[in-house]
Amino acid sequence: MTENPYAAPLPFSPSPAIGVKSGQLADLQAVARYQKGVMVCILLYFCSLVGAAAVPQEFAFLFGLAILAVIVTGAACVVLLALKVYGALQGILMGVIALVPCFGLLPLLLINAKATQVLRQNGVHVGFFGADARSLPQNPFGPPS
Repeated sequence: MTENPYAAPLPFSPSPAIGVKSGQLADLQAVARYQKGVMVCILLYFCSLVGAAAVPQEFAFLFGLAILAVIVTGAACVVLLALKVYGALQGILMGVIALVPCFGLLPLLLINAKATQVLRQNGVHVGFFGADARSLPQNPFGPPS
């Protein structure tokens, strides 16, 4: 018999998050949050492009400003999300590419697909509007200190 029945139990350690660079559950929850930001940016990107093409030329400037705001916000979300799942170099590279108008939609779509893959590997239900917060694993010890 190799186990001592009188030994103190080992401290509970939550299972690490799969596909997240740090392996922590808090980072998996951050991936879910940032993915929702990326999804909102993709939706706003398409709406801004359609709106800019549909309005008279006098109002196209306003949609240009909206597209610029979406591009900058999308690049920030891409960097934050890529830092969690890829690493610093790839995160910064994808963020720079995301700043290029129209072509910058590609990193948004790629990082969204990667985030969906990571979340599903961890048993999180991902729907059309992102991860379901109820299916995210919870840390039994609370937030990291």
